[in-house]
Order: sequence, then structure tokens, then C-alpha cells
Amino acid sequence: MKTFKLLFVLSLIAITTMFAKCRKDIYPPDYQYYFKQPADITPYQLDYNKGDTIWVHVHIPGKYIYDTLSKQKIFYDSARIAANINVQLVYNNPFIVNGAKLANFVYSPGISANETTNENFTSSSISFGCSQATDYDLSVGVIFTEAGVFAISLNGSVQKCTNNPYVFYPLLYYFNVTDTHADYYRQLPFDDISQQADFNIIKALDAKSAICVNVQ
Repeated sequence: MKTFKLLFVLSLIAITTMFAKCRKDIYPPDYQYYFKQPADITPYQLDYNKGDTIWVHVHIPGKYIYDTLSKQKIFYDSARIAANINVQLVYNNPFIVNGAKLANFVYSPGISANETTNENFTSSSISFGCSQATDYDLSVGVIFTEAGVFAISLNGSVQKCTNNPYVFYPLLYYFNVTDTHADYYRQLPFDDISQQADFNIIKALDAKSAICVNVQ
């Protein structure tokens, strides 16, 4: 009986160890890199009209991406880079969320993208980099199709083109602008529409990972 219990305990330890190893192989315990990359946006202003187009441009020359952990640029070849552009309706009077598509997107060649619309969001999940030989480059046009005040945000990740899909590294985009119009967002009369300023949006505006624009 004691031998059976001992074998059972050893088997349980072996299974637990194997499971932990498998999870370690799939999910990295700590990020080796935490990348950061600027994004340009043109033309950039506060006020736009329906039908106007703004262009989001990401350019990574020589495939060197800045790593915030080592505080230096890292050469990272054969990368699949994700760029998720989110257009969020944050204010309109009356504030009506009807699931309408808030923007259309125009892509540069060689880009893979998936577009979704959900309540007050229209998003494009973009993948680029694997087919690019010397530099990583992305240009996306955002065409406004509805009126209102919008927050446009950008987030993403980096992984190898032929690697375990569970192994990736965060990529923090920030817009290369002097003013994200955070003060404009803060002073919007949210009480008039029974809403309130979103702390997460304010945080993103302050970090320049989002901008605020008014579309008429």
C-alpha cells in the first residue's frame, strides 16, 4: 500500500512538472522585449469633416525597434507586427450608439487586416512585416464616415513570422504629436448626455497612445 501511494505521488509530481514545462514553452514567463514605436498622423488637427482622410504611418528603418527594457534599438528580423487601430465614439449630442461603421480604412500593399464594428467602436486589426525586406513600413488611411468626437488609439505586438503564436512581445505605439487634445476631451459637456469622461481614455491621451478629434 505504501509503495502504491509513493508511486501515485511521484506520478502526480511528474505530470505537474510536465504540465508546467509545457506551459513555459507556450507562454514566456517574462517578456524578453517590450517594444516602443512612434506613429505619424497626417494631416493632424482637431476638426475634420465627414469624408476626410487621415493617414497613420509607422516606419521602422532597418528593422531596428526600440526596446524599453534594454533602452536600445534591437534588430528584429522576420517579424510579424500587429497594429490595431481603434476608432471610438466618445461624445455626440444626442449620444446614440447604433452600431454604425465609424470609419473606412485604406491600406498600403502587402497588408493583412480584419475590420470589426461593435457598438461605439470601429477597429482594424492589421498585420505587416513578414514580406518586407529592408524596413518595416505601414500606411493606413482612416476615412471618417460619421460625425462626433472620436478617440483614435493604436496598440500592437511583435512576434516571429514562423514562431509559436503564443510567443509575442508587447509593442507600445505613441503618436508623434505635440497635443493629443486631451484638454479638449476633458472639457466636453458629458453631463448633457448622462455620460462621464473615461479615465482610460484620459490615460491613453496623456501617454499619446490615443488622440482625440472632432468630426462634423
